[in-house]
Amino acid sequence: MFSLDQRKRIMAKKYNKKEKHAKRDKTHLIVLGILLGLFFLFGLLVWKEIQPGVGTKITAVRLDHVNEGEPVESPSDPPTSGSHYGRSMPAGFYTENSPEYQSGDHDGYIIHSLEHGYIVFWYNCALLDDQNCSDLLTSIKTTMDDLNNYKLVAIPRPSITHPLVMTSWEHLQEFESYDETLAKKFINVNRSLSPEPNAP
Repeated sequence: MFSLDQRKRIMAKKYNKKEKHAKRDKTHLIVLGILLGLFFLFGLLVWKEIQPGVGTKITAVRLDHVNEGEPVESPSDPPTSGSHYGRSMPAGFYTENSPEYQSGDHDGYIIHSLEHGYIVFWYNCALLDDQNCSDLLTSIKTTMDDLNNYKLVAIPRPSITHPLVMTSWEHLQEFESYDETLAKKFINVNRSLSPEPNAP
């Protein structure tokens, strides 16, 4: 039979042992949480590098800035990367009457926008009759509105051989007719694949 003091000492030892185990378990859980968080971040970075984009992949060339008004170089028409100006093209729907289009040097601004995760709708209504052109432009505007016009540009491109071509950084998708599902997939997947997707 244990005395009252002995029982108190035994109980105190048991309590201290439980407390030590609880602290150790808590420390293990914190360390495990940190390791899982780091593993998740590493996985995201790796996935961003290997994630396939939508459309034809066109490897980037020349990422340097040139003076506004100077010619720019790109590996594709319309551009998917290349030398560019220090300012980007604001999001919006542009027509042949827009001053930004009429200036003739919009590619330098647009390539900078692509670098920041913008998506561009390049359209050529010369390949369509009036009704089909109107339908295409309405479809583009509807998609842009659905996505709050966030980092989206639409602009004419007389040199393209399809009524619509979409570009993002290093990716290009041609359309014979508008496909809203494919257009939105192109936007949602490719936007994050640019070098600076968080830049304005």
